[in-house]
Amino acid sequence: RCEVTLNGDNTVVATLQFPVTGNWTTYDYSTIVETQCTAGSNSIKVKASTSDGGPNLDVLEFSSPVCATTDTSTSN
Repeated sequence: RCEVTLNGDNTVVATLQFPVTGNWTTYDYSTIVETQCTAGSNSIKVKASTSDGGPNLDVLEFSSPVCATTDTSTSN
């Protein structure tokens, strides 16, 4: 299991369970449905949250929209 944080904040925005595939040549996927990101660049941290460590993470794939962005600008 892994915890996902964004932009250096220690608040966990998602917890991912990774299925055991049994070998190095069989792959599987875990999905974060949606999370809040800021406009522009974001950093993503995936950290193992069990004593067994995390998965062999090869790829992060993003769909559009990856994050629900919030507009922090104000108009007068």
